[in-house]
Amino acid sequence: MKKLIVGIVIVMMIFGMTACSDGGGEEGGGTEGTPVTYDFTASELAGYISENVTFNDFMEEVDPQTVYELYGIDGSKVSDSCTYFSTGATAEEISVMCVDPENADSMLGEINRAFNKRIEDQIESFTDYVPAELDKLSKPLIMEIGNSVVMVVCDDPDQAKSAILEYINQ
Repeated sequence: MKKLIVGIVIVMMIFGMTACSDGGGEEGGGTEGTPVTYDFTASELAGYISENVTFNDFMEEVDPQTVYELYGIDGSKVSDSCTYFSTGATAEEISVMCVDPENADSMLGEINRAFNKRIEDQIESFTDYVPAELDKLSKPLIMEIGNSVVMVVCDDPDQAKSAILEYINQ
């Protein structure tokens, strides 16, 4: 009986390790109901994206309170965040927001909605201001990674996605 229990535990451990080691599925990860956690801070990931993705404009980190107000997010439920805005001449943007697991169910959806609303607002703003920016606003990258949501607005969202996956799988 002990051998059977030990065998079952070993099989479960192997299954658990393989479910998490394949990158966890880049958009949420893990099996349903089993959150995958990643070991990064918002500023580390946002900085990595800033350094490894091509942007046409200067990117500068923005105060989190300003971002929460602009996005309409309850900052008290965000455990970690980092956002970079361009100078305003382009729509380029990086935002990483992390939440505690106990807030994940409600907050990940709220952050996703806020990011999509931000894109809609930017489309409205840039339509007459710099119409050339509408192309990158039409294809933003918005990704859930464990208990985090990442948004990147740039010319090449595939390059941004590759950089994110490279970073979280290091």
